[in-house]
Amino acid sequence: MSSVLSQADVDRLRRYATRRPAQSREAAEAERRALEEGVGKLARRRLREHMLSLMLEPAELDECWRLLRAHASPPASPLDERIDYAGFCRVADAMPARLGRHFFGAEHFLRFPNDPWGRVSIVHYFCWLRSKTAILRTRIEFSIYDHSTDGTLGEREREPRRVTAVRKFFFFLDPRRRGRMVAGVASHESGGCAGDLGQEELRQNWFSLEYAEMLYSDYLELDADQNGMLSVGELMRFRGGAPPGGGLTAPFVQRECHTYRTKSDDGDTRASSTASRVAQSELDYKSYLDFVLAHSYKGTPEALTYFFKLLDLRRRLLGLDLAYFFRAVLEKFDELGVDPDHDHHP
Repeated sequence: MSSVLSQADVDRLRRYATRRPAQSREAAEAERRALEEGVGKLARRRLREHMLSLMLEPAELDECWRLLRAHASPPASPLDERIDYAGFCRVADAMPARLGRHFFGAEHFLRFPNDPWGRVSIVHYFCWLRSKTAILRTRIEFSIYDHSTDGTLGEREREPRRVTAVRKFFFFLDPRRRGRMVAGVASHESGGCAGDLGQEELRQNWFSLEYAEMLYSDYLELDADQNGMLSVGELMRFRGGAPPGGGLTAPFVQRECHTYRTKSDDGDTRASSTASRVAQSELDYKSYLDFVLAHSYKGTPEALTYFFKLLDLRRRLLGLDLAYFFRAVLEKFDELGVDPDHDHHP
């Protein structure tokens, strides 16, 4: 071999031969991790489906309360209604079968103190039932963010939902963007509690888990390079847009990223390194939420202030500035083959 290969070639082959098993082990380890992750996701999904099947909807809770009171056992007491085991079984038979084993068994009845007539307090039982439902809901919500599948949530895993909920308050109650909320400033109803809403309402409620998960998923989908920030090109794909032929106009998005670019914790725009200089023209998740809120509530004073600052190129809004942005809108119409003078698009 030495007559054909130089010593350098022999050494290179030896290094390659010793490196191959390590590469194979790395590939096997990567495959094992991918398999574990896939199994973990499947297990979490099935666990969530199981817990969802055990949750009582608001209508089912109302029906359960009605049935418990309807089957209250004598002697009657308006201030302390009670039910015996026979009445409890009748309630169990009337409720959906999926709930019987987990909420209406003998062991559940025996959880509560019996009076001399063998009855338990209806109020105490119903409060326990509501608490169990609330705990199930919380476990389902937390399990969505439990990426490590170890049954715990770290600070990083809790961050997206917390930031999503709080950001709406800051958008409407901190008009000067000072990082402090001022009570009584907002003119828009910030939203209500998501605890007693139905599934369809939850999907439209900013403070619900479903809506927060949707917003964060949209953000991650836009973040093509997965650096945790949205660049001009990535933000132009907002809500299905993909230039050419769709999405926001380039001047608008460029101005958006310049005006509301990510800032450091002390309020100064990042500018200390090459990566930080790139971040000057990118949005983090908090800035993205402000962007979504402004688009969702365009008619509010807070959103109008948001867009005015974006359009204000010279500390006062001139016709020349508006022409700069609307020229790009007309170009977008040309890309789409739309005549704005004849075609109407709501």
